[in-house]
Amino acid sequence: MTKNRDYVLLSIARPFKDKANVFFSIGLPVIMYLVIGAAPDYGATRLSHGTASAYILVGIALYGGVTAAVSTSAMSVVDHFSGWGRMLGTTPLSMSTHIIAQAIAVLLFSLFPVLAVFITGYLTGAQIDGIGWLTAFVITWAVSVPFGFYGLIWAQLVPYPDHHRCGRNHRRLARLCRKPVDAAVENPA
Repeated sequence: MTKNRDYVLLSIARPFKDKANVFFSIGLPVIMYLVIGAAPDYGATRLSHGTASAYILVGIALYGGVTAAVSTSAMSVVDHFSGWGRMLGTTPLSMSTHIIAQAIAVLLFSLFPVLAVFITGYLTGAQIDGIGWLTAFVITWAVSVPFGFYGLIWAQLVPYPDHHRCGRNHRRLARLCRKPVDAAVENPA
């Protein structure tokens, strides 16, 4: 059980180790909000349930959440195509643990850009009426997560690259793929 927990914790920490990923997922949306939403004069314009900067805040926070979710699921796709799933087969960890760990990583990593932009908006004077802050935050985060889950699902459904080479359309490659490894080494065709 502790091995599963450790693997989940490593999967959660992994997106934070890539500095470019952190910048483009968390830093860039904050910078975009400061330039587009907080700095211009129209940001203080009052709209139906908040200021114009608050509307911009939600859009840019959604961009950051989607970027984080997709980049995290892209790491899973790279793992899948590099054979990480087959490598996990040699360990006591199951593939379901890997998928659950990736899903938790998508959930948590997509939370941070949304949180960072909302905090920046609050500190720079964006205004949303009533419980709109909480509602907008939860909806923005919830809407960004399915993009990452969609990537995780496709990462599991698409076969490994080795299967593509051994298709029926490529008869010679199909014959080579059916040969045992030792026979292919002893008698290269």
